[in-house]
Amino acid sequence: MSGSSAVDLTIIGGGIVGLLAAHVARQKRPDWRILLMEQHLVGHGATGASAGFDLPYEGSPRKRQLAAVSRKFYAELLAASPQLPCFEHPLFLIGSSATLERMASGLPTALNEATVEQGEGLRRVFPGLRWREDQQLLWGGQGMWSDVPGVSAALCDRLKADPRVRLWEGTEVVGVESDEESATVRLSDDREVASRRVLVATGPWLTEGPGGAAARAAKVRRKKVAAMHVDVPPPPGAPILLFLDEDAFLLPTITHRRWLFSFTSQDWDCPVDKGQLRISAEDRAAALATLQRHVPAWVAHCNSGQLFSDAYTADRDPLVAAMPGNPAVVLAGGTCGSGYRLAPGIVLEALALLEVGAAREVAVGATP
Repeated sequence: MSGSSAVDLTIIGGGIVGLLAAHVARQKRPDWRILLMEQHLVGHGATGASAGFDLPYEGSPRKRQLAAVSRKFYAELLAASPQLPCFEHPLFLIGSSATLERMASGLPTALNEATVEQGEGLRRVFPGLRWREDQQLLWGGQGMWSDVPGVSAALCDRLKADPRVRLWEGTEVVGVESDEESATVRLSDDREVASRRVLVATGPWLTEGPGGAAARAAKVRRKKVAAMHVDVPPPPGAPILLFLDEDAFLLPTITHRRWLFSFTSQDWDCPVDKGQLRISAEDRAAALATLQRHVPAWVAHCNSGQLFSDAYTADRDPLVAAMPGNPAVVLAGGTCGSGYRLAPGIVLEALALLEVGAAREVAVGATP
């Protein structure tokens, strides 16, 4: 693929967005030659530490639309491949009336006050579960959790089996030069790849490397995404419990035989490489304070965790746009910690831009 003939689509970034882009592109355009490049190992960056939770709250109309498209996509993918590690769990939410009113437009419509029996059942799973007098316990139907590394590995295997798709790992892209019809991708080992279209889906690296200047001009920043492990095995049929006021949740990760307690970190402009990230004393204190308020018996079981950095846009809507003046190159990212959940919708937007050759450009200098 590094010869004189151009690749039809080059994808820079082997996280869940890049993998799904290759998966969808090979279905929509089976005649295309597709090249996916990843500077480390496919599926091992931010994707490898993703919670994989289809959070039912969407903060904007665009994210609600992307989430709806993504849910439909994942449902069809799971129906065709029931062996994928994706699991449904009963979903419960705890929140104050003020928070519920503020978030009403983005919450699922099927919310009901939990019954006494449901509350008792939750306390059998979460010993000593409690909430404030101004908070309610609600039932939200079913939530979905996916083992994202497992899903990524399955997608990767399918791509490797297609002779028109190539995966290059350990391949660093240092630049992309393009005009209105094609692009040249430059690698750190002095090779060049001619490509008719380029999708930059580099996750937390969006502000670095190809397209980095445009992403920074659009006010994209990095933030740490963190979670603690609760070393308690989830029982069969374990529920998901969402704490709306604290923007946190408890997720049963049954393939790991423990719970994931996701909480909000305010560590901005953090290192891009997750190997340089740490759960700080401040992170741990904030996480355990929330857990202490709701499930104090589990505080002693939090001794490890997982984290990554992600690109955040100013308005929290994902960035899907052509490079200014270069419709052959599209940026897709700024997923704000929701890359897996929104990836199918983002991918379909990005591929549509690349197929039609016209796009709305990055709003350089946009007000945050």
